[in-house]
Amino acid sequence: MPTNSPLPIIACCLFGLLTAACAGRPVSADDPPQAALPSDVVIVDSRPAPPPSPMYDVLVGEIAAQRGDYKTALEHYLESAREHRDVRLAERATHFGIYAREDALALEAAHLWLELQPENLLIYRILANLELRRGELEAGLAHLERYLEAEADLDEGLRQVGAILARLPEKPLALQAAGRIAASHAEVAAAHQMHGLIARHAADLELAAGELGAAVRLDPDWAQARIQQAQVLVALGRGEAALATLAEGVARLPDDRDLRLAYARMLMNLQRAGEARAQFEALAASRPGDPDILYALALLSLELAQYGDAEGYLRQLERGEARADDARFFLGRLEAERGNHASALDWYRKVAGGEYASEAHIQAAATLARMGRLEPALAEVRQLRAAEPQLRERLLLVEGELLIEADRAGEAMALYGSALQEDPDSSELLYARAMLAERVDRLDLLESDLKRLLEHDPENASALNALGYTLADRTDRHAEALDFIQRALALRPEDPAIIDSMGWVHYRLGNLPLALNYLQDAFARSQDPEIAAHLGEVLWETGEVERARQILLDAWRDHADNEVLRQTVERYRP
Repeated sequence: MPTNSPLPIIACCLFGLLTAACAGRPVSADDPPQAALPSDVVIVDSRPAPPPSPMYDVLVGEIAAQRGDYKTALEHYLESAREHRDVRLAERATHFGIYAREDALALEAAHLWLELQPENLLIYRILANLELRRGELEAGLAHLERYLEAEADLDEGLRQVGAILARLPEKPLALQAAGRIAASHAEVAAAHQMHGLIARHAADLELAAGELGAAVRLDPDWAQARIQQAQVLVALGRGEAALATLAEGVARLPDDRDLRLAYARMLMNLQRAGEARAQFEALAASRPGDPDILYALALLSLELAQYGDAEGYLRQLERGEARADDARFFLGRLEAERGNHASALDWYRKVAGGEYASEAHIQAAATLARMGRLEPALAEVRQLRAAEPQLRERLLLVEGELLIEADRAGEAMALYGSALQEDPDSSELLYARAMLAERVDRLDLLESDLKRLLEHDPENASALNALGYTLADRTDRHAEALDFIQRALALRPEDPAIIDSMGWVHYRLGNLPLALNYLQDAFARSQDPEIAAHLGEVLWETGEVERARQILLDAWRDHADNEVLRQTVERYRP
C-alpha cells in the first residue's frame, strides 16, 4: 500500500499481548447490506473505550510467583489492585507481601483489601500481625481489639489472637500484647488462658502458672486449662500442686478422658504407681480396648511386678494394631524377667517395627548370651551396628558388656580402645573403659580416662563420683577424692550413690560420725547392697554391732552375689 494513501482509522480495544479485538460489533451474515463508502471517508467510533484490563499485571505477577519472586508478584498485583480496586487482587497482593516480607507494601494492600471488604475479619488479624511484626504495639493491638469486638465467638477469637502472638519472633512484645488483651477482658477465662500460654512460650513460668490458674478459677470445668496449668506447675517443680489441680478436675469431670489420663500420668511421674493404676483402671472401664490405656496399665503392672495382669494387657494389645509391636517387645521383657529366655527371644524376633525395633534386636542378642550362645549374640550386635550406624556407640557398649559378662575382659578392653581411637572424646566410651579398668586393676587407665572425660564435660556427676569413690576406696589420696565427690554431690544432691561415696570418703578420712550420717541417709534412699555393706562396716566400727549385723544379714539374704557385700560379710562374719 502506498504510504500517501488515505488510511481509515478504526478505534479498537487492544490489550497487551493477550487480546486484539475491534471495538465495533462483529459483522454477521444476517446484517443488512451496506452501501460502499468512498475511499477517502474516515470512520471514527465515538463510543467510550472500555476500562483497561488487569490481565497483564496479573499474568506477570503469576509468572513471578511461580518462579518464587514474590516481590515482583506483589508489585504487579498491588499496582493492578490500586487501579481497578478489585478485592481479589488486593487479597492476592497482601499474601504476596507477607511471603516477600515486604511489610510496608503488604500493609498498603491489606488496608485496601479492608476498604473493599470490611466484613472480612481475617483482614484485621493480618493487619495486626503485620503491625506487631514491625514492632508497632499500639497499632497491632487496635486491630486485634477490633477483630475481637466483631468476632461472634469470643473464645475462638482469643484462640486466634493467641496463635498470632505465639508466632511473633519478639517474645517480650507478644507477652506485652497478650497482657494488655487479658487485662481488657479480665472476666474472660479464655483471655487469661491465652496470656498464660504466651507467657509459657516466653519462658515466664511464674506468670504462666498465675494466668492459667486465673483461667481455671473463672471456669473450673475447663479441663484443658487445668492440664496446661498442671504442666507449668510441674516445670516449676511444684508436683503436688499440679496433682491437686488435676485431682480437683477429675472430681468435677469424672468422665473427661484427657483430664483423668493427665492425672494418672502425673501420679506415675510422682512414683505413686498404685494410685495411678486405679485411675487407669477407671479409664479402661469407661473405654474398653483403648490402646493407650491398656499400654499404660501394662507398664504399671510390670513396674509393680504384677506380671499376670501385665501379660493380660499386653496380649490384648498384641492382638490389635495400634501398639502391637510395643506389646511384643514388653512380652519379651516379661518372659525374660520370668527367666523364660527362649520365649523371650521368640517375642523379640516378632517385633517388626515401632519405637522398640532396634531395642528388640539388642535384647535378643542379650538373651542369646544368657542362653550360652555368645557368638551368635555378638554377630547380631555387629550386624545391627553395620545396619544402623546412628546406634554405633550404644552397640559398642552392648558388645563390650556381653564380653565382660562372659569373662572376656581383654577383648572388651581392645574393643573400647579401638572405638576410642576413632572417637577419643566419647564420654560414654571413656566411662565404660574406666569402669572396666577398675575391674582389671588398671587404676592408671581409669584415672586418665575419667580426667579426659571431665576435661570436656566438667559437670559429669557420674565421672566425678566414680573417680572420687575409686580414689577413696583404692588409694590413700582421700583429700583429693573428697573434692571430686563434693563436686558430684553439688550437681546431684539427691543421688544415693553419691551420698554413699561421701560417707565412704569420710570413713576413710576417719570422720566416723559424719560418715555415719551420710551412709544412713543413702541407705534410707536406696537399699543397694554396696550401700548396706558400707553402712554395716561403719556401724560395726562405731560399736553398733547388732544393728550392723542385721543390716548385713538382710542384704546378704537378697544379694549374696554382690562382691563388695561378700567381702564385708567375710571380714566381719555377722
